[in-house]
Parts: sequence; structure tokens; C-alpha cells
Amino acid sequence: MKKRVSYKKIVAVLIAAVWLLTGCTEAVETIYATGTDKEDKEEDRSGQDVDKEESGQKKEMLSLESVEAVPEGEWQTEAVFPDRRGKVDDTLALNSIAGFDGYSGQGKMYISVSDNVESFDLFINDRKADTSGINPGGVYELDFSDAAKNGRNTVMVSSIEPLDMTEAVKINIPYPEVREGTPEEAGIRQEALDAVSDIISSDIEHGFTSAQLAVIRNGILVYENSWGKVNSYSPEGERITDSKDVTNDTLYDLASVTKMFSVNYSLQKLVTDGKIDLDSKVIIFLVNERDREF
Repeated sequence: MKKRVSYKKIVAVLIAAVWLLTGCTEAVETIYATGTDKEDKEEDRSGQDVDKEESGQKKEMLSLESVEAVPEGEWQTEAVFPDRRGKVDDTLALNSIAGFDGYSGQGKMYISVSDNVESFDLFINDRKADTSGINPGGVYELDFSDAAKNGRNTVMVSSIEPLDMTEAVKINIPYPEVREGTPEEAGIRQEALDAVSDIISSDIEHGFTSAQLAVIRNGILVYENSWGKVNSYSPEGERITDSKDVTNDTLYDLASVTKMFSVNYSLQKLVTDGKIDLDSKVIIFLVNERDREF
């Protein structure tokens, strides 16, 4: 007996193929998962219906909590649906998806619903949020810690009703935070950290002034330590042993190190904007260029 192929599965596969051909693979997994996650049924060889999920258990939907307003803050992603990319066709995959960085086990976003919105679907990676209780004009907080993964994540907003709405749903996603944890939790061997500590300690003993080290993996601070003295040498070059110890909160004067960042990044920005040519001679920027605008 031939298996029935659902319409949604065909659409999901076609969208994924287009994304792969165009080099936009950011949310292929999300598109496929959300397009085939609604209890599609298919017949087995005996002619009986079997659920697509072998485990027979559906993942619990993410819950939205009503809040008074979106809090003040800096956002790594601000997206408006259905016309996120300025297009008018809400069937385009790019119009329904936005990407953001995150870490497994943490994450929240704020959802602002415009007036007259009746319903919409929202997915974080392969997890659906329960939007059945949303109210027009409402603002909601969504904790998606259980759905977050390390690296690139996707949010998908689709099936917005009424269909002719623009700027119907706005998403604000803050930056992920670093939390304290253990090396084992982050998949790092304690022996490796001990070896690094021994190397730095040896350098301090043989004349290096001081050092700080923090090891962060996938948003988890797994190691933090400090070595040496705040002031290790006198102006004459003599070793000072009674100076304060360096701590994890000691601030260093970066001095000329800032040139690598301020000048380099500023120059890259000007080159990107087409305002500076790297092949130009330096003299054209130094002579009679006081009024030059960048």
C-alpha cells in the first residue's frame, strides 16, 4: 500500500530546497519541523494510522505571560511580522523567520501584538508557543529556555489573522547572558584547566607581572582565576613582593591596545561605507583635509 504524503510536508521540503539553493540555511530545520509537526498521519503497511512521532509524545507548548510593557533595554533582534523584510507576500519564508544568538537553557523574548490581531502561530526552533490566549494590543513575555540551543536560533511567526495585516506582531529579543557553571557542565575537563593554571603560575614565578583568565563556553562561566601582583616592579626594575594581589575584579589600563580596536574598526567602517580607499596615499588625508567629511 502506498503511503500518503501530506501537503504540508511537500511544502516544507520545497521551502528547504529553495533555502539550500540560495545559501540561506539559517532556519531550514525550523521550517521543516514546524511544517510537519501537527500530528500528520501516514498509513503503515497494514493500513493503520500511525503517529509520525515514534515516541508518541508531543513536546509541551511554550507558555506566554502577559506583561504591562516591553522593558527598556538593548535588543539583539527586533523584528516585525508578517513583513519583516519589507515584502508584502507573507507566504515567503524569509518574511516569517528571524534569527538570533542564544544558549541552551536560557532565553526570553517580548511579543507585542497589534490591535485587531485575531491569531497567529509562533515557533522557537522546533517548539510551538501557545498563542491561543493572546489579546489584541497585548504585550507578552515568552520564556523559551527549554527550546533554546547553543549558537544560532530561529523564531517563526506565521498564520497571522486577518491575512491583510501589516506590522501585526513585533518581537524583541535581548542578548543572552553568561551564567556560572562547572567545567563538566560545559564539557571541559578540569585537568585541562589545571594545566593552563600551572603554565600561567610558572610564568609569574619567572618574572611575568600578572594575569587574569576567564573561560566561557556556550554562555557558561566555567573557570575564573587571577595571578600576580598589581604592581610587580619598581621604576628601577626591582621586584616588588608586598604589592596587592591581582583579583578577578582588578581593572587593567589597556593603554595602546585600544588602537587595535578603535582605529581598526573605524577604518573598516569607513571602507565598508565607501568613504576611504585602502589604496589611497596617506598624504591626501593629512594635507588640506581639515574640512573633510566622513
